[in-house]
Amino acid sequence: MNLAVYFPLFMMGFTFTITQVVVIRELLIVFTGNELSIAIILANWLILEAAGSVLIRKKVANWKQPAKKYAFFQFLVAFLLPLTIFAIRSLRDFMGLAWGEGANLWQIFLGTLPILAPLGICDGLLFAIGCMLYASWAEKGAVAIGKVYFLEALGAGMGGILYTFLFIPFLNSFQVAFLLGAANLSSGLLLFTHFPQEMRNKKLIYLWLICLFINLWFIFPNQRDPWEKISQQRLWKGVKIIDSRWSPYGNVLVGQREEQLSFFANGIPICNIPTPSIPFVEELIHFPLLLLPDPQKVLIIGGGFGGAIYEILKHPVKEIHYAELDPLIIQLLKEYLTPLTQQEMANPRVKVHNLDGRLFIKNTAEKFDALILNLPPPYSLEL
Repeated sequence: MNLAVYFPLFMMGFTFTITQVVVIRELLIVFTGNELSIAIILANWLILEAAGSVLIRKKVANWKQPAKKYAFFQFLVAFLLPLTIFAIRSLRDFMGLAWGEGANLWQIFLGTLPILAPLGICDGLLFAIGCMLYASWAEKGAVAIGKVYFLEALGAGMGGILYTFLFIPFLNSFQVAFLLGAANLSSGLLLFTHFPQEMRNKKLIYLWLICLFINLWFIFPNQRDPWEKISQQRLWKGVKIIDSRWSPYGNVLVGQREEQLSFFANGIPICNIPTPSIPFVEELIHFPLLLLPDPQKVLIIGGGFGGAIYEILKHPVKEIHYAELDPLIIQLLKEYLTPLTQQEMANPRVKVHNLDGRLFIKNTAEKFDALILNLPPPYSLEL
């Protein structure tokens, strides 16, 4: 097994699987959680990937230095990854969409196509060049293509596992982009060692090492802050960003306007503190509970802390069960405590379940006198 050839092909699947997931998660914020955008994003990516392969289908067979060209496109991918994230976060401003205004399917298609074009085309180009690279080193024909497919699939599977269990808890999108960039540049250096006849330019190697160092430097949290802050402000114009984190369920952001903190999940507003929308929560809670003769156990799904549970506690209930899918929402509410949310969380009658509300209802043996849905408007299929 020759690591210098196998690793670059493995990195192709690893890089673009993670890239697609990062891009989709970022665009879900831009399009306020609209899952229909996922189909359009993936369709655009497949179109662009196919276009990249078609562009060089006749030329690649005549290329004399596939290793050099493969390494060049890995270098290009490392350069494009952070720029793509920055472009995505500038998309709402470019499209002239105000917060709360949704994009139609045509806008999603036309807005994402040019942003995804550079990376999508590179994906297609790298696969075609990768087949040529493997054929020039070991075997030709269908066997080479099959092994390239296998290595790419292996990288894709590993990328999905590492992104889910390691990258999401500890890295933001820019850190992931710079980490992938560093991995691709390291992969290119391996090609240099295995194909020295194609990589004789020392200046090119020095440039490569400088770019690798820059990518590694920006992985550290204190160095990626300028990228994160500038791009977030473009995405959230008029909102002061207090905190923004990722969970397996998406992005949770805390923004400030004057004295109010607003919490957003994938771009959808979920609660405001320290002063909630009093008329809304009073109508949501008191109307149904006052219709019941003696409610003892109440289940609230979504949006419990931040006013709703506070209003329920005004009634002589014995238990309040709160089902919230994303534990990161609860964690951030605890970190940005207000007197109101502190009262809600400290009350022994309140029991929190980090579980999808539908799954909780399906599996629980508890019986409730009232069930209150405090969910955002149905912006997405999930809601």
